[in-house]
Amino acid sequence: MEAEESVNLYRYYNKPHDLYEFKKVTTAKFFEWYDGFDEDEYDGTYVEIANSPRLAFMYVKYIIGRPVPELESVIAQEAKFAYQYAQAILKAPFPEGEPVIAQSGNYSYYYATSILEAPFPAGEENLKNPKEKVWRNHYYRKYPDRQYKDLR
Repeated sequence: MEAEESVNLYRYYNKPHDLYEFKKVTTAKFFEWYDGFDEDEYDGTYVEIANSPRLAFMYVKYIIGRPVPELESVIAQEAKFAYQYAQAILKAPFPEGEPVIAQSGNYSYYYATSILEAPFPAGEENLKNPKEKVWRNHYYRKYPDRQYKDLR
């Protein structure tokens, strides 16, 4: 999403009249822990949220509390936040985030076991990575019918 584009978040907020205050005051305090946030350069826009998977997810989870389709493409850029969005917000599979989740062995395991409650074939290739041995072993114990050759 380009910085010039605007994301209409007002329609997702229970009290739109309060959102202006949130933009000016709370956003700076809420996101002050974020490494890329510079309070001196903050102009009250949602540029940070609309371009950061982490901030987009945090905004949806802690402020809006329900799915925000306009931010899903941003959240789907990082496995951790795509998985957490599926788990905490959708409480269901997140097809748009599956390609990036599949790139991480541990999030593939989490996604398969806690969201899909079934094998996640797209993520199995990354479970074969030797660095993902713990998740690989758990995954294939849970889904023994999946074919797997040990790479030791």
